[in-house]
Amino acid sequence: MIKKYWLGVFWLLAGTAAEAQHMPGLMSSNYGGIYRVLQNPSAVAGTRYRYQVVGAIGSSITNRYFRQLATNDFLHIIRIPYSDNLYRDLQSIGSLTEAPRHTVASEIIGPSVLFSPDRRQAIALHTRMQSFVYGQGLPLPLTRAYGYELNSRRVTPVSGLLNANLTQQQYSEVGLSYGLRIFEGKWHRLSVGATGRRLFGGVYRQMQVTGNYQIRQDVSSEKSIVLDRFQYVLNSSAPRQSFQLSAPGYGTGWALDAGITYEIGKEITGRNYNDETPFADLRPAYLLRLSAAIMNSGSLRFSGSQSREVSGSSTRTVLYQKDLDLLGDNIVAQLPRLAPGGPTERPGNAMTLQLPSMLHLEADLRLARSLYINGLYLKNMSAVSGRTAPLPDRLIITPRFEDEDAELAFPISIIDGNQRVAVGMSARVGPLALGFSNLTSMLHKNGDHRGTYAWMGLSFWAWHKE
Repeated sequence: MIKKYWLGVFWLLAGTAAEAQHMPGLMSSNYGGIYRVLQNPSAVAGTRYRYQVVGAIGSSITNRYFRQLATNDFLHIIRIPYSDNLYRDLQSIGSLTEAPRHTVASEIIGPSVLFSPDRRQAIALHTRMQSFVYGQGLPLPLTRAYGYELNSRRVTPVSGLLNANLTQQQYSEVGLSYGLRIFEGKWHRLSVGATGRRLFGGVYRQMQVTGNYQIRQDVSSEKSIVLDRFQYVLNSSAPRQSFQLSAPGYGTGWALDAGITYEIGKEITGRNYNDETPFADLRPAYLLRLSAAIMNSGSLRFSGSQSREVSGSSTRTVLYQKDLDLLGDNIVAQLPRLAPGGPTERPGNAMTLQLPSMLHLEADLRLARSLYINGLYLKNMSAVSGRTAPLPDRLIITPRFEDEDAELAFPISIIDGNQRVAVGMSARVGPLALGFSNLTSMLHKNGDHRGTYAWMGLSFWAWHKE
């Protein structure tokens, strides 16, 4: 049976996609611990923690999300990739990349622990769920029509060609990281690290749609969407299950992260570095930290035993706001009217899908005691094809103040293909970390459809005794 998610994911995510930046600011901090290991595994070597326990959630939201807290589950944004109840939830998620290209990602970091027997080496074990959605050719007028609703003044009559592709990958993982400082001198340090990850619970879905669309103003002043010569093809690795990490047809695989970090300058200041210094100060004292990492190199293998391909078509379909609501609430019941020329269903095939691999290049400059400026470049290493969900290239410049007990950073993100520069904020106070990748969108008084990647994490730790 066709699950409502299959076609609903296009209509819903097309208007509400976002781009994951993970945790800009915190992931470059000297006190990031496991958060930083997920950006570069060599960061686990030389960590200031003797042990650390972490849990975190992250997703893209708009300021509509806070208006819906009275009537919605606080965690519904995280449940989106793993739930069939999508329609109203997705209206609280915005887009950071511009149509016709959209990228979505959400993340749950489960119980994760770091242990460092000494400052030269450390290990970390993490659990995580991730979901990526990559779309091409999604018209901006249609994304606005869903995000603002058809009768909004922001939605104006327009027509165009619809030729879109939407791909989703989601999976869970358990990863083991090890980092070692292979050289340690007074003015130079070199660390290497790697993470091996076991992937499971993998799901793959793809949708291709073609046709012509028109948003028109009717005599009754109500707007409608007209679809001419509409065709769609859906591919799915497995039917949607209730929330499960393992089920027939789910994909499994392996992935590897590898990184290197080089520091120039003293490691720390104070009495613990130089006996002549009259006070203890364990804050980092390097002048420059350089690092590089290849992240997410791996693949998911699907057996094909549960995979399906579904297709349908229609000569002309007219949709009003009530129809968009019905499509989101029950796509199965509305599918025959949307595409009376189908649907037809046939078995799919076994497949191997590459993960969205990224290259991370980082430079961290210490300007003064506890004051830094960080540059992080993320380059997509995945070939863009019908079966990949790559994240876009990004450049993130982050001035930050950090100390053992508190931290404040303002990441400035420049996203490939995006017309806007996003200014975010990251804060850490004691065990609590909170951040937004695009703070201006959260403060937009008109409820703009732009989104921000928001995260919240808890961390418990013990310091190395120097």
